[in-house]
Amino acid sequence: MEKTRKNRFLKNDSGSQKNKEKKTFIKKFIKKKGKKKLFFESQGNKNFDFNKTREYGEKILTENLGLNKKEKVLVICDETTFLIGKAFHFAGKKLAKKSKLIEIKSLPFNGMEPNEIIAKEMLKFEVILMPVKSSLSHTKTRMHASKQGARIASMPRLNYEMIERDLKADYNKIKELSLKVKELFSKADLAEIKTELGTDIKVPLKGMKAGGSKAGFYLKPGQWGNIPQGEIYIVPEEGKAEGKFVVDASMGTIGKIINPIEITVKKGFVSKIEGKEEAEKLRKLIKPLGKNARNIAEFAIGTNDTAKIIGVVLEDEKVLGTAHLAIGNNTSMQGGTTYSEIHLDGVFTKPTIWLDGKLFMEKGKILI
Repeated sequence: MEKTRKNRFLKNDSGSQKNKEKKTFIKKFIKKKGKKKLFFESQGNKNFDFNKTREYGEKILTENLGLNKKEKVLVICDETTFLIGKAFHFAGKKLAKKSKLIEIKSLPFNGMEPNEIIAKEMLKFEVILMPVKSSLSHTKTRMHASKQGARIASMPRLNYEMIERDLKADYNKIKELSLKVKELFSKADLAEIKTELGTDIKVPLKGMKAGGSKAGFYLKPGQWGNIPQGEIYIVPEEGKAEGKFVVDASMGTIGKIINPIEITVKKGFVSKIEGKEEAEKLRKLIKPLGKNARNIAEFAIGTNDTAKIIGVVLEDEKVLGTAHLAIGNNTSMQGGTTYSEIHLDGVFTKPTIWLDGKLFMEKGKILI
């Protein structure tokens, strides 16, 4: 019906220069929308189902975020996730007092601050969903909204393939394992990590407390985290990590890793980045951001047995049998004191990990 109406408009309004301009504008608009949809589909959304995504949004709002009908929902998306954002917005309209959808231009890297308009809007809502290309998790904007009491689900690079898998996840099982790992991480003074690809690094943890055991349930004011979920993370003692880690799954902002990135660490900061195209991208990305962008900000492992490696950090870092080290900002995490404009997770597979000399994980298999 809409297509017929557009064609009739073009036919009846032809003739004048003004109407020719209208005709050209509408054709370009339709073409642009088509390209936008094709781009969306290329981001892991080929079999996208709007209704299922709306239902998934309803599940997140009610079960994971504890939304009640008196609360307001804000959905922030961009051109890579605009249909997911719209589906979540429809879920919010059904369940909340008010739902607002804002589509922003995708930001160039994880941890970059959005504009002031977004920052101000986030302070007006009790519940916020953030399916965007570049993560807003480790930003001052997100931190301020959390301090105001907003419950936030951060979902960078979320796509429909992830949604389908996440609907099958047993989060009670994930939470049970996560709590066990959290306790061990919080008690440990030192983590030693090795992989067959060359990772060999010591990460001091004395006095630090692990996080992430909420397993996707953010029910209290100020709580936030990822969905899909399933990781336990901890901030290392700053300035003390030593060794090398090799990223072979995915890297924040860069994406899927074809050629492993070798990252050498001295006194808690990245001193050398080696590899091919991906390594060069990483060097260029962090070079203008100063020393703090090279800070070893986080150590974590995945605890989600439903997640799979797809080249997107949001899901890859949750995969049971992976670990990751992040560089850059950690002020958004308990115990972190180093601020940077960037936070990039480097995910690697099949690690062997010792906690205070005791074998905790062998080639990706947890031994507890």
